[in-house]
Amino acid sequence: MNTFLPRILGKEVERLVQHYPAVVIVGPRQVGKTSLVKHLQSSFPEPALYLDLELPEDFNKLANPALYLDALQ
Repeated sequence: MNTFLPRILGKEVERLVQHYPAVVIVGPRQVGKTSLVKHLQSSFPEPALYLDLELPEDFNKLANPALYLDALQ
């Protein structure tokens, strides 16, 4: 059974995505970063791009962040 546990950070992330084109959440493993983002995605004003930097293919996308992010505009 996967039950989402609300996080204090959730409201702050919701506020930030309304003012900034990119929001990064970092922290130790297994604390709920992915669960938080996946739970909040439906409340974001625009579709969200999610990168998991533990996955080599996502990590490599940011080898040249300006090039990658400019292509998303």
